[in-house]
Amino acid sequence: MRRAADGTGSSEKLGEESGAQVIPNSVSPDGRTLVYSSNSNPRGGPFDLMALTLTGNGQPKPLVATPKLETNGDISPNGRWIAFESDESGRREIYVRPFPAIDTGRWQISTNGGTRPVWSRNNRELFFVSPDQQVMAVTVESGKDFTYGRPAALFKGNAYYFGVGPTTLNGRTYDVAPDGRFLLIKDPANGPGTTAPTLVVVEHWLDEVKKRLGQ
Repeated sequence: MRRAADGTGSSEKLGEESGAQVIPNSVSPDGRTLVYSSNSNPRGGPFDLMALTLTGNGQPKPLVATPKLETNGDISPNGRWIAFESDESGRREIYVRPFPAIDTGRWQISTNGGTRPVWSRNNRELFFVSPDQQVMAVTVESGKDFTYGRPAALFKGNAYYFGVGPTTLNGRTYDVAPDGRFLLIKDPANGPGTTAPTLVVVEHWLDEVKKRLGQ
């Protein structure tokens, strides 16, 4: 579905895949293409990356689709590249390919596992989350040609929900502002495997108070 960010107007249905999980990942800078993750693969496998044209009656087309998992695709701000995660090596790692001509190049960015790639707004860095929930940064040159440096740890995430291991959720759970600040939801449970606090909502509490006071 698509709707104006200010809440005006009605929702527009972009498409439907029966029985599938469909997770929007990113939109190209020109606003013409939506990249999303879908597990509607007829082979019954994990998620693939799909591309949907947002102008006219576009039909979704496979973007990166193999028997392995491909998810969390993020298009670079200049529209030239797409970063995503794949478990083709046996664990989730971060890869970059040209966009939209994804078959003309391929680079593995992470070396010890990685999920949830996010580009900096100036195209000079690529961020991702390591298996131990460190937020990693990679310096990149992403103009006409693509080059990249070594991943470096920025800080420990402790965020909800980064996730670790095979239970890692799909979808973006953090973002980076134009000035480089990170937006994360702090994990109230202080890490995976612990119990989060319970939120109790009491409805009509004022009526209960009045009853107890004999009013």
